[in-house]
Amino acid sequence: MRESEIIRLYDLYSDSVYRLAYSYTGSIQDSEDVVQELLIVRWVIYRS
Repeated sequence: MRESEIIRLYDLYSDSVYRLAYSYTGSIQDSEDVVQELLIVRWVIYRS
């Protein structure tokens, strides 16, 4: 997966993931962390 594809995935899904995470955590910081972690996990799975 190229960097441009990762950026596209982030652009497409980050807002939805953030809102869902916020509805569960009620925390801005935790919700931002969830978005970052999912992006990292996706990258690691692809690279494996």
